[in-house]
Amino acid sequence: MPFVGIVRAGEIDSPVASAVYGTCATAAGTAQKEVTLPDVDAVFTGLTIFVKFTNSNTAASPTLKVAGLSAYPLYRTGVQSPGVTPETSWAAGAILPLTFDGTAWLIAGWLNTNTTYNNATPSVPGLMSDTDKAKLDAVSFADSLLFQSVAVAPGAWVSDTQYQSYPYKAVISLTGVTADYFPQVAFSLGQIESYFPASVAETGAGTVTVWVRKRPTEAITIPAILCTRQATGVT
Repeated sequence: MPFVGIVRAGEIDSPVASAVYGTCATAAGTAQKEVTLPDVDAVFTGLTIFVKFTNSNTAASPTLKVAGLSAYPLYRTGVQSPGVTPETSWAAGAILPLTFDGTAWLIAGWLNTNTTYNNATPSVPGLMSDTDKAKLDAVSFADSLLFQSVAVAPGAWVSDTQYQSYPYKAVISLTGVTADYFPQVAFSLGQIESYFPASVAETGAGTVTVWVRKRPTEAITIPAILCTRQATGVT
């Protein structure tokens, strides 16, 4: 093998092997790939080479024959590369690092830059499976509705017995709100000191209900009401 330098360990000089590079022009559909490498006349366990494949691979159970020696199977992640999909084979022009383990050439991996992946639909796989895409389409992600400067007229407040310490409530109409939203009502400091609002609120069909200890006798403007709905449909 060629060498690029000397490593000195104590009194012993050890040669350092350079990376061995070659090109394989075997047709994509031919299972036995062949490559000629300079200065390589034998293969041994631990030998690592770099091979640029001119063509992609579409053959099942491909093998690699180096320097006219025996052909050995090409494996990736413990499975002989079937060459059926971009995920399990390589694209034209790919450079693969290959290590011989004594019985097969192990592919460390490849970066496939020549394949375009389509978006999945509920019936056609793409960047994800069609089954997962159908599930994703059924998911309603968390969303929120923010209402600012919400005016509440004095006549909106009515007596109520739901919370003993807060005997007055106002049902505020807010477009888009449903009962599955969680409300957060931000009163001003002055409103808190004057009306003592409850820390709870409830949502309904197009409404948010708030409670206070002391009934406002004039119109007030609540600075903000945030309604958040949690995700649904996740399986």
